[in-house]
Amino acid sequence: MSRMKWLYLVPLLPVLLFAEQGREKDSGDKAPTSYLSTRGYSPAFLRKALDGLGWSKYIRYAKHDGNLVVTGMVNQGQMASGYTSGGLAGMRWPKGANESSYGYVFVYYVAGEVTDSRGNLIHIVSDRFNRNSVEMSQDGSHNYHFMPLPRYYNNHHPQSADWDIGGITEDVGLDGVPNTHDSGEGDGKLQPVEDFNANGVLDLSMINEVEWFAMSHRKETWPADWPPQSYAGDWRTLGVNDHDLGPCAGKWNGEYGYYVRADQESYYIMDDHENDEFEYYPEQLPGSDQPDTRSWPHGRRGLGVSVKVRNYQWNARLAEDILLSLYDVTNYGRRIDKSVIGMYCDIDIGGHGADVAQFDKVDDITYVWDGKETWRYAHEPPTGYFGYAFLESPGLPADGLDNDEDGMVDESQYDKIDNDKDWKPWQDSNSDGRWNNEDVNYNGVLDPGEDLNANGILDWEPVHSDVGSDGIGPDQDDWPGPDSDGSECNAAPDWGEPNFDYTDNDESDQVGLTSWYLKSVDSRMGDDEAFWHIELRPGTFETQPGYEGDMAFTYGCGYVPLESGREGTQRYAIACLFGNDFDDILRNKRTMQKIYDSDYNFTKPPRKPNLAAMPGDRRVVLLWDDRAELSKDPIYGLDFAGYKIYKSTDPAFSDIKTICDAFNNPLLYAPVAQFDVIDGLVGPHPITLGREGGPQSDLGIAMDMGSDTGLKHFWVDTTVTNGRTYYYAVVAYDRGYDQDFYERGLSDRPNLLSISPTECSFTIQTDEIGRTISFDPNCVAAIPQEAAAGYVAPTPVAGVEHISGYGSGLIDLKVVIPSAVQTGHTYQLSFTDDGSLQTLNGTDEDYYTGLTRGIRFIDLTDSDTLLTSDMEFSAAALADRLFAGLAIEIANSNDISLTRAEWLNSSTNLQATMNSSGGKAVPRDYEVRIMDVGADTSMGNMAVTNFQIWDVTDSAHPFRVRYRTTLNRNEPDSLKSKLSAGDDLWIYIKKSVSATGEVSYTQRAWHLFVVMPPEAPVGTQQIVPQKGAVLRLTTNKPFDRRDVFEFTMAGNEVNAQVARNELDDICVVPNPYIATSTLERKIINRDIGRGDRRIDFVHLPAECTISIYTVSGRLVRTIHHSSAIDKGREIWDLRTKDGLEIASGYYFYYVDAPGIGGKKGKFAVIK
Repeated sequence: MSRMKWLYLVPLLPVLLFAEQGREKDSGDKAPTSYLSTRGYSPAFLRKALDGLGWSKYIRYAKHDGNLVVTGMVNQGQMASGYTSGGLAGMRWPKGANESSYGYVFVYYVAGEVTDSRGNLIHIVSDRFNRNSVEMSQDGSHNYHFMPLPRYYNNHHPQSADWDIGGITEDVGLDGVPNTHDSGEGDGKLQPVEDFNANGVLDLSMINEVEWFAMSHRKETWPADWPPQSYAGDWRTLGVNDHDLGPCAGKWNGEYGYYVRADQESYYIMDDHENDEFEYYPEQLPGSDQPDTRSWPHGRRGLGVSVKVRNYQWNARLAEDILLSLYDVTNYGRRIDKSVIGMYCDIDIGGHGADVAQFDKVDDITYVWDGKETWRYAHEPPTGYFGYAFLESPGLPADGLDNDEDGMVDESQYDKIDNDKDWKPWQDSNSDGRWNNEDVNYNGVLDPGEDLNANGILDWEPVHSDVGSDGIGPDQDDWPGPDSDGSECNAAPDWGEPNFDYTDNDESDQVGLTSWYLKSVDSRMGDDEAFWHIELRPGTFETQPGYEGDMAFTYGCGYVPLESGREGTQRYAIACLFGNDFDDILRNKRTMQKIYDSDYNFTKPPRKPNLAAMPGDRRVVLLWDDRAELSKDPIYGLDFAGYKIYKSTDPAFSDIKTICDAFNNPLLYAPVAQFDVIDGLVGPHPITLGREGGPQSDLGIAMDMGSDTGLKHFWVDTTVTNGRTYYYAVVAYDRGYDQDFYERGLSDRPNLLSISPTECSFTIQTDEIGRTISFDPNCVAAIPQEAAAGYVAPTPVAGVEHISGYGSGLIDLKVVIPSAVQTGHTYQLSFTDDGSLQTLNGTDEDYYTGLTRGIRFIDLTDSDTLLTSDMEFSAAALADRLFAGLAIEIANSNDISLTRAEWLNSSTNLQATMNSSGGKAVPRDYEVRIMDVGADTSMGNMAVTNFQIWDVTDSAHPFRVRYRTTLNRNEPDSLKSKLSAGDDLWIYIKKSVSATGEVSYTQRAWHLFVVMPPEAPVGTQQIVPQKGAVLRLTTNKPFDRRDVFEFTMAGNEVNAQVARNELDDICVVPNPYIATSTLERKIINRDIGRGDRRIDFVHLPAECTISIYTVSGRLVRTIHHSSAIDKGREIWDLRTKDGLEIASGYYFYYVDAPGIGGKKGKFAVIK
C-alpha cells in the first residue's frame, strides 16, 4: 500500500489539505457496521479498514482508568462499549473486584439548524450513534459519523504496512523530558527510567503496541510530534514545515502547556466531514469560492465542525469518582445560528434495568440510580448513583447579557481578552527591565557560582502567569528554560499561558442545561429531524412513559451560535460523576466545579518514584528511587513529606480502601508501611481533606503524616504466601500547608492558603479479563516463590571480619536480595575520620585520630569501588542502600564515653565510674591492675600505689599510662596506698619530652572514681580488691581510618547433591484442587467468566520436565520447566496439550531432572 502524504489536518484551519496523488485504490469492500472488533487488547480496528477509503483507518480505542471510574473510549466522541464487539471496556465503578456496570454507551453530539442547497431548513446531528446501522450510507460504504484526525497519536503499530507518524524516542535522560540536556539524554544507552514501554530496549521511535489513541500515561501512544499549529508557541507553518519537529515534540500536547496536568489524560480531534447524509455544503473547494460538493470520501460535509476532545482523571481523594471530558467545538464552515451540543446516554446500572433518572437545573446535573435495588436479588455488590454534570456549557458571547450571572458580559475563551483580569505579569523586582534568574543552566538546582546574592537560595524574579506559550515556568518541575519564541516574561498575555483565554475556565458566558429527555432505548437519534424537534429544543424536559425497561436519556445545551473560525469556538465541559448516594454525588459535583473553575489547580503531588520488586521465597523486596523528594509544587515549593506503601491482591487496591470519611464513605487506603521526613509533622494533618474547598467539600478526615521515622528506599515484605500475586504501590505525599508551617520551618513560603496534603497517583491497568497490561512507574506486581531444588542461600564464609582497627561499633550484614549476591566476591569496608583527636598525640605517638566521618566500600574481587564518601557519615543512609543484594547496617556513635566497667578475678564489692568532665574523652580501653604496694607512683603528689593502669586497646601491644591520684585524707593509713572506696584519679595522655630528655604527660583524659555501690546498706564494709584483680574499663570507640572489615560471600548457587536430597519435596498445590485456587487471578469483570484455572508444581529443580498422565496412562500435558536458580515453581492452567480443559479426577505426574533424578506424584482435580 502506497504511503499517503498527509499535510496535517488541524482544527485551526477551515480546509483539509492533502495530496490527491498516491491514494489507495478502492477495494470495493463495504465498511462494516462495527469497525471496532477486539479480543482483549488486540488491534482495536479491522485490518481491512486500512485498505478502504475514508478515515475509518484512524479510528482507535483507549481505556480510561486513572481513578475509580473505568471506561473504554473511541476517538469519535464515544465512551463505553456500545456499538463495538469485544474487548472495549464499559462504563464501570468503583474500579476493582466490586465494580459494577453503569452504562452501555455514551455518544457526544453537535446538532445544528442549517439551510441545504435546495433552500430547505434542515437539522443535522453529527455523532457516532450506530444502533441498528441507522447512520450507514445507502451504499454501505461508510457511516455518517465523526471521524478522528490523523497524526494525533502514534500510528506505527506492530506489523504496520503503512503509517504516517511514528512514536517518540526513549533516549531522553533521567528527567524523562526531551531537549533538557540532562544526564543520559542522547547517550544511546537505556536507563531504567527511560524504558517507558518496559520492553528492555532503548526505542528511538516507540511502537504503539496497544494501538490506542494518545493517552498521557502510555507514552508509546504519543506521536513523534503533533501537527503544526496544534499548540501554542509552534513556529511551524502548515504545508511548509510539516515534518520538522516543533517545540512540543516528545512532550504531551496539554491544554495548559507541554505537560500532563491530570493523573491520566487522553486527547484527540475529530470532525464530521464524512457526514454526507444531507445536501449541505459547509465549506468551499480548496483554492476556490465554490462549495465543496465532492462525494465521499473527498468532500467536506456535515456541519463543518471540528471537535477537540480531552478527558481527564485525577486520583486525588477529592476527585477519584469523576471523569472530566472537555469538548472544544470549532466551526470551519458557514455560520450556524442555532446549535445544540450534548450527549446521548444509554444507562445500565448493574446491567439489570429498573433504573430511575432525574435532573437538577440548579446544579446542571442529570443523575440515575437503581430504584429497585436489583443488585440485591442478583447477589452482587451494591450500586450507587451515576450522573453527568455541566462544568462549563457553550455560551453566548455576543448577546449583551450576563447569561451565567458571574458579573461578566459576553466573555469568551477565544477573544484574546483577559475578561476577568486575573492574568498577572512577571514582577520586575529591581526595575531593570529584564527578568533576572540565578538558575543559569535551568536545572532547578543551586549550582556553584549561581548564588549571586549569597543567600543560599536559588532566586528568580516572580513569574506569575507570564510563563510563556509552553505553559511551564521556573516554579514547576521539568522547566526547560525560557520559551524560544520570547513569550516568557514579556509582560503580555500569550496563548498557552494560565489565566488567559482557553486556559481560563471561567471566561465563558454559559447557557447551562436547556434540555433533558428520558426514554426507553430507541433509534430516534438516527433520524436527525425527529431527534432535533422531540428531544433537543431548549425547554424540553420530558419523561417518556415506560422508560424503565431499558433506559436512555439525552441532554443538551442550546441554542448557541457557532461562528466561523477559531474565535467562535464553543467549549463544553462535563463531569461523569459517581457516588454512594445522592448527597455523595452532589458533593462530588460541587467539588469538581470548584476545581474546574480554578483551572484544575489542585496542589501538585510529588513525582511518582520509580519502583521495582524482587520476589523471593516467602518475601518480596521493594526498591524505589528518590526522584519524588525534589518535586516542586508551583505554589508551595519543595514540600515532599514521605512515602506510603500500599499492598493488595487486587490490582485496583480496592480491598485496602478501608478508611472512611465523615460520611462513612471509604476514602483512604491503609498502608502497610510508611516512611516520612523527620520534621515534627506527625499524626493527623491539621487540615482535613477538602477543607480548603469550603464546608461543602470538607470530608472530615485528615491524612496521617507519619511518625518521624526517617526516609527509606527499600522495604522487605515477609508476610506473603508463595505463588500468590501481590500488587504494590509506593506513593509520595506532600506536607500540605497550615498557617504556622513557615514559623515551624516546614515551608519556606509564608502566608499561603491552608490546604490538605496530597499523594501521587498509582494505577495498574487491566484488560476486561483482569490481566494486567500497564503499570504506573510506582506500581509493581510480584509473585514470591520457592527457590529451585538444591538452592544454597548466600552467606558470608566466615562472617564479617574486623581486619584492623579498634572501633567498638557493630557491622550487621543482611542478605536482602539473595539472587543478586555475587558468589565468591570479597568486599572491604573502611572508614575515614575528621582528624579532630590528632592533637592529643604526643611525641612519637600515633594513638588518636578523629571521629567517624566517611566510609568506603570496595568489591575487592572486581576492584570496584561501590561507595566512597568523605562527607558526614550517616549509618541510616547507608542502611538504606543495597550493594549486590546486600544491606550493611552499622551501629556506630561519635559519642566517646565509658560503656562498661567490670572487675575480673576479684570478689570486691566496689564500683567504678569514669567521665571526662574537665578532661578530654579519648576512645581507648584500660585495665587497672592490682599489684603490691609500690607498683606505681602517682604523678604530681608522688603517692605510692598498689596498681598500674594499662592501655589495652590493642591487646597485642598494651602499654602503661600515667595517672594522678587525689589523696583521700579520710581513709585509714592501711588503705592510703591501695585502691579503695573514695579514691579518684586522672588518666593522663600526650607524652612530652623536654630538651633534657625528661618525659611528662600534659593532657588530662579520663577521671576515674572508685565508690561503694549506692544501693549498699549503711554500714556495709568495703571489700578491697586484692593482688591479681583487674578493673577493665571499656569506652565507645568510633570507627576511624584504621578500621577495616572484610567478608567473602558464598552460596547463591545450586548444589546437585542437595537437589537430589530435596526431590521428595516436590508437590502440587493445591492438592486436591476443589473448584478454585486462592492463587488464581481475581475476577474483575463477572460478565467475562471465571477466568483461568491453575495449580502449581513447587520445589522443582531449575531444569526439568513435568509429564502429566491420566489414571489410564494417557499423556495429558508435557511442561518444560527452565528457570533461574531462585525460582522453583511452575504453573499449569489445567488444560491439555490441545488447549482443552481437563476433566475432574485423579492425575499422575513425573518430574524428570537431568543429572539429578526424578519424582513421581499424584493429585486430584474436583471442578
